[in-house]
Amino acid sequence: MKLNHLLKILESKNYFYPFIIFAISFFLRFLYIISFEAEIIYNDDPWYYLRIANNILNGKGYIEGNLYAYRPPLYSYFIALVFYFTDNNINITRLIQSILSSFSCVGIYFIGKKLSSKNTGLIAGMFCAIYPQLINYSVQLCTEQLFLFFIIFGLLCFIISYYKKNLLVEITAGFLFGLASLTREAGLFFIFGILIWLIFKHKKITTSLKKWWLIALISIITISPWAVRNYLIFNKFVPIATNGGINFYMGNNPEATGSFNWILPPGVEWNKESKNGFYEIQANSLGYKKGFEFIKKNPSRAIKLLSYKLYYLLSPPYESISFEESKIEVIAKIIWLIMYLFLFITTFFIAPFFLKKNIYFFILNYIIIILFTLPYLMAYSLTRYRLPMIPFMALISASVLQLFIEKKFKISKKIYLKF
Repeated sequence: MKLNHLLKILESKNYFYPFIIFAISFFLRFLYIISFEAEIIYNDDPWYYLRIANNILNGKGYIEGNLYAYRPPLYSYFIALVFYFTDNNINITRLIQSILSSFSCVGIYFIGKKLSSKNTGLIAGMFCAIYPQLINYSVQLCTEQLFLFFIIFGLLCFIISYYKKNLLVEITAGFLFGLASLTREAGLFFIFGILIWLIFKHKKITTSLKKWWLIALISIITISPWAVRNYLIFNKFVPIATNGGINFYMGNNPEATGSFNWILPPGVEWNKESKNGFYEIQANSLGYKKGFEFIKKNPSRAIKLLSYKLYYLLSPPYESISFEESKIEVIAKIIWLIMYLFLFITTFFIAPFFLKKNIYFFILNYIIIILFTLPYLMAYSLTRYRLPMIPFMALISASVLQLFIEKKFKISKKIYLKF
């Protein structure tokens, strides 16, 4: 079959734009895989995920030293599953992640198309396909890509079920949100974000709860087997992970900087063998206790730390560019910087003036961005942690760009959708 004939078939069935987005996204990610090795550094996140995955494959179960639930479990199980069928092949794991990432870009296209317009979806989907940080982390052994895949398609299922009232799709949305929460606990915030948007849209809590309860229930059911497993180990209710207290204390203590600075609360016995994981639970509990004590005694310092955390989360990806690096690295960094500044300025400074044009679309994306910000304002921040916000910033920016083009140049949607 000739390429032109294939493209005509795809275009006639409205698959042309999703196909182009997927193809460009996958090509760039595959190119990255064959050009660069996975970044696995001792005591960094990928190293720990690999360690846990190997423990699972070796029959030791989900364990990290003497820690039984320090990290959300799903990503390590994902690695273990791929390793089981591929003889521990890291590059095949990266390849599968690149496929998931490419589908996520297509998912953003459909979200933009359904909530705004085909143009918005196309611009946002293409932006995600070529955004350097999304390309990088889609092929690193980090949780971001799997988390984003579940969030994006969970949201897409929610949108479809909301407008078409499809029970199976609604159940799928709840299931995907549950999987997202088992990948990163920020997924729990997202589930409540859906309720906030429904309340904003319907103005009635009862109506909103009727449209939300099934998604929330399915999410809880999805998470519950892991919560039961944790209860059997700890003899305490631990829905997903025990790292919350430690992270909270790292962001709220006398030596806190607003960014990552490993420090344990006073009195913690770290990663030591104990009955029912006592030390692990104690560390989590003491982290929250000591963190809140610090905030109570030092409110002005805590407020100052909030500003640092927000800066680290939303600041440009780097402060300087070294021209001693290769031309490709320099060009990539310049492109990355320009793209991020476009997202940042458009999302937070220009888009608010366009709210009335499609208020429910904008509010949904702003709710998501705010809820993905909250965990890191409570704990500590890194620029990497804003990655799940990028597709939703892209949706906002794409919609603003479309509205601007239509208004400035008086171009109809049909005209500039054609190549």
